[in-house]
Amino acid sequence: MFTRFLIVTLCACILGAAAPEPGLAGPDSSPEIMIPEPELMMLCRVVRVVDGDTILVDLAGTPTRFELLAINAPEYIERDPTPRAHAREAWFALWALLEGEWVYLHRDPAVLEDAAGRMTGFVFRVPDMMLVNQEMVRQGHAEHRPARSELFAEALAWWQRHAIEAEKGLWSDEPVLLVTPAAEPAVEPAPFEFVPQMITPAPEERTVFLTRSGSKYHTEDCRYYSPSCTEVPISEARKEHQPCKVCKPDGDGG
Repeated sequence: MFTRFLIVTLCACILGAAAPEPGLAGPDSSPEIMIPEPELMMLCRVVRVVDGDTILVDLAGTPTRFELLAINAPEYIERDPTPRAHAREAWFALWALLEGEWVYLHRDPAVLEDAAGRMTGFVFRVPDMMLVNQEMVRQGHAEHRPARSELFAEALAWWQRHAIEAEKGLWSDEPVLLVTPAAEPAVEPAPFEFVPQMITPAPEERTVFLTRSGSKYHTEDCRYYSPSCTEVPISEARKEHQPCKVCKPDGDGG
């Protein structure tokens, strides 16, 4: 009887020690990001990417400097003959994510500005609502600074641990090849580029909307529509794209 009690007790102790702490994601599960309601954020367009954690956005016609909160990337100064290691890598990574894009800005009420009085916050890219602060940490191009904000801290810390383990970007021991970037770095062109001046819609022809990188066309009331979409005649959209299965732009009258 005593032996059976001892075995049961040992099993319970082992299971208790192996059980994860409540509220923590498993080792292979990143914490979920709760995206704020659009009404609580500011919608604007990115004018220029300054460095790996700084952008200029168009706020009511005024280019405004905006710092990505809770992360830090090496400062990039154009024409600097001896830039900090990884600075150009971080700048290019953010450029590829945001240059010319529409974004939602979400600000932490506790940290509206940095020490220099510049606007700070979190950037969600339209239309996929990617949290860009987190993506820069995930790629290893920026360091998480939890002391600056508690918002999204669990997810940022989780992705930084994985970036360090994978030795990405800042966490790599490999030497960085610093090459002066072109004024406008080359990127892979989109599958279809519409030039409005070259196409005259047929009379009464409906128009639909294309996202910058998607393969579908949408109606204006589709959830995938954003201000960065390009409006085209539906006959042109059908040449290279497929109808969205959500808004079904090929409905009656298509």
